[in-house]
Amino acid sequence: MLSEEEKVFETIFYEKGEFEGRECNVARINYLEVLNVRQASSQSELEKLKGVLLESEKPEKEIEILMGVRNWRPHLIDCLAALLVDDKPLMVKTLWETFDRSSWVNPQIAATLSILDKSFIHNALERLRNGVLVKNPSKYMIDAYKTDKIENPKGFMSLWGLLETVFNCDELSSPNMLSNKEIIGKKDRDNSAIIALSWRNEIKGMLNA
Repeated sequence: MLSEEEKVFETIFYEKGEFEGRECNVARINYLEVLNVRQASSQSELEKLKGVLLESEKPEKEIEILMGVRNWRPHLIDCLAALLVDDKPLMVKTLWETFDRSSWVNPQIAATLSILDKSFIHNALERLRNGVLVKNPSKYMIDAYKTDKIENPKGFMSLWGLLETVFNCDELSSPNMLSNKEIIGKKDRDNSAIIALSWRNEIKGMLNA
């Protein structure tokens, strides 16, 4: 039986390739082009992805498989794919579930949700009020942190930046919100708010090109 991680290789997003004479699984979309998105160089990956999605009658199900793994690379491809398929409510649900488990690309996931989720402000504020804790953390995370109350600084600051800059959300000025930001924000070493905002702007530019 295939593991969750192995199931991704059975989806439309991967194909068989060869490396140093050995067969291997190769991603059909260059995740680095999506990670460091620039309209000029990444537009071809977007067009390629549109063609890949047409190969499945239910591409949303294929996206769900990729979002269910821990590896952040499939998550990144799925952020772009989620913007292109029809079942937006399912994509919103799946993206939030992945965000809540914590992913290295939470800024990109948050940015995608800010475009897709009609209730983004409500859903983001709900998480910020709780400090954006990781939901259902793995045993590995619990053992590493010695607690099941694990903060998600990248996720917190990504949501904060989007609400503050894109949506001009007044509720961020509450004492509880500002206190959470002061404490948790210091733990985010990746400038996640800037990453989320930049990625959102670049992706929207590509989609509107």
